[in-house]
Amino acid sequence: MANPNGKAIIILSEARSGSNWLAALMLANRGWGQCREWLNPAVHQLPRHKRLSADTLMALLARAAISPATNVLGLKVFTHQLMRFHALYGFDPIARASEGRDTLYLRLERRDRVAQAVSLEMARQSGAWKSTSAIRAEPRYDFARILRAYVKIDASYAFWDSYCRLRGLNSQLFHYEDLLEDPTPWLAACASFTGRPKRKDQPGTGRLQVQRDARNAEWAAQFRQDLAGADVLRGLYPAPPSLPRRLLERANTLRAGHGPARQFDL
Repeated sequence: MANPNGKAIIILSEARSGSNWLAALMLANRGWGQCREWLNPAVHQLPRHKRLSADTLMALLARAAISPATNVLGLKVFTHQLMRFHALYGFDPIARASEGRDTLYLRLERRDRVAQAVSLEMARQSGAWKSTSAIRAEPRYDFARILRAYVKIDASYAFWDSYCRLRGLNSQLFHYEDLLEDPTPWLAACASFTGRPKRKDQPGTGRLQVQRDARNAEWAAQFRQDLAGADVLRGLYPAPPSLPRRLLERANTLRAGHGPARQFDL
């Protein structure tokens, strides 16, 4: 018996994973949900000053996320969007969106985390999150910022793994690199779940183009070179020197300039 509440397809991923491209393919197939980042305030544009109940809030989001002909809900979520939404409204929107619905959870990752971190940092600096976006500033290489982006991406993927296991959710894991040449496995999963076959003539990328260019490769190579022998903790946590560090540095300075110095018991 079909579920009268319909179905849901929820993508769990992180920025610069290729999720925009795959969501665009899903939209082109129609009936697979209006899969967008509905938890992103820039997308849902809900007034924050109004105190909406959880039911009212999710009803507004569902109205935009559902394909009317099939009642399939589509949602794409990054971890920082989930955390921010929960902090603002006090409940888990993924649990609410899937409540009473048969749900397909698609996890999307990139194997090359360095390339993803470089892409993320470039997008942050330039403001160009899509190939169709205007560049607001010319990005400049920054080892520490790429390092922090790498750790954020790793933490995000680890979170989705824990989230699914703790909630007992069955999810399907895909890798961007495998789908880049042929997205058929991803589309086949959606078609099988919804019962609506995928288009025989899959659309191209349309206006969306791969943003990766020679500079991405140059930054990735530079990052790997800088990583050799780097102080990773200093790059991740650029805190001011603690008192023991200042004392030790002063002792080394005195030793270098005035002969033996008193040893500090640190």
